[in-house]
Amino acid sequence: DFRMEGGDVVAGPGGVVGPGRARWSLEVASATPVSQVEVLVNGQVAWSGVGLDAPGSRKYEGVLELPAGGWIAARAQGGETRWPSMDTSPFAHTAPVWIGERGSTDPVVRRSAARELLEVLAASRARLEAGYGGTAIPKLTSVFDEARARLEALAGIN
Repeated sequence: DFRMEGGDVVAGPGGVVGPGRARWSLEVASATPVSQVEVLVNGQVAWSGVGLDAPGSRKYEGVLELPAGGWIAARAQGGETRWPSMDTSPFAHTAPVWIGERGSTDPVVRRSAARELLEVLAASRARLEAGYGGTAIPKLTSVFDEARARLEALAGIN
């Protein structure tokens, strides 16, 4: 459970808070240990704390100074993979709490995120093409091409 309190407004994921000083609270519950808990502002770690050393739950609280636009989210990650987790590492990420208005972004952060996603997209395409072993896959590669063009526009490339 992730909550932001800015002035008179209390918002959870999908909600909106204003810029400025805001209190946050986060309750992490996990069936496996989690190494680290973080609160992100516009994709950057704004607060980091020790996670859970055993299955259970823990509450975290703090105060952040929020910029004029963008988003806030929380994530929990890392630790030993064991039952009932079936992934390579425990991981959870909340949806964003928006700053100012839904869908707001900081232009610098948007360009940076688009550039990072371009790298991920290139690596994903290389894996896709390797997996098909030289077989032509025009419909799939056209989707990658469209995504690359949109990300390049967001990144300010071309």
